[in-house]
Amino acid sequence: MKTILKKWIIICTIVLFTICLASFGYVYYIYYQVVDTFEQIYEPIHPNTVSGRSNFPFNKEMLYAEKAHQQNQTPIRILIIGIDEREGDYGRSDVLIFTSIHPSDQSIRMFNIPRDTRVKIIGKDFEDKINHAYAYGSTNTTIKTVEAFLETPIDYYIKINMEGFYQLIDSLEGITINNELEWEDEDYVFKKGDITLDGKQALRYVRMRYLDPKGDLGRNDRQKKVIKAMAVKMVSFSSITKMNEILRTVGNNLTTNITQQDMTFLYMNFKDYRNNILTTQVDGKSQYINDIYYYIVSEQERITLHQFINN
Repeated sequence: MKTILKKWIIICTIVLFTICLASFGYVYYIYYQVVDTFEQIYEPIHPNTVSGRSNFPFNKEMLYAEKAHQQNQTPIRILIIGIDEREGDYGRSDVLIFTSIHPSDQSIRMFNIPRDTRVKIIGKDFEDKINHAYAYGSTNTTIKTVEAFLETPIDYYIKINMEGFYQLIDSLEGITINNELEWEDEDYVFKKGDITLDGKQALRYVRMRYLDPKGDLGRNDRQKKVIKAMAVKMVSFSSITKMNEILRTVGNNLTTNITQQDMTFLYMNFKDYRNNILTTQVDGKSQYINDIYYYIVSEQERITLHQFINN
């Protein structure tokens, strides 16, 4: 009897040890997949391109985000750029979401910049729609133009290919949002209330404009809801078996100047701020200039936005 019991103890020990080794090996593999993904998506901003200053290289002993957090709790500002790229076309920024992290009150503040907003395109001698800045000079011109519009420096950017956007939501097994406007298109019905969206549905949801009485502003509100829902889902997502799929999707559809170390710091220190997300909208008026539609934002509204993201 003792011999049998001893054998079972040995067998169980071997099985548990094998499981532990396999688990450690998988975690080790995932870690290096994360490292590889960050190397793939990392694309720094050229020095002196943004606001006449550079946030590179980082202080060797302190990451930029940590430095900003410790020195007077300065807000950390991130521009999310959703790119609509078509075959044979350089692309335009379909989505521009300005986000700032505020250690002073543990909040995240965000708003959409309407795509038709008339601004001076930095590096050009004319005004145009802000979403055209990307076509004139890619990420750098977009960032410089937004900085000039808001008179606020941008620390980080995240650029997302909107066509790959739905793949990430599918990898997260969908998102749930509260829909305030019931509407339908040729393929989907979006009922009022809490609804769960897969990737393709979410893409339709954020792109619809003409059925919304609020037009582009309503579209902006839906974009913010989806981004918030994705942020919450990504922070709480626990399916390690899906991690490969998520990393592959991110690697193929996203670029950023956030290093792996900075992302880790941002996540560890500010992830709970997702429970205190403050949003606003960019107020303006519609105007046709030379038969082209623009969204005109007043100087006073720009001051209001500047205060919202800097106070």
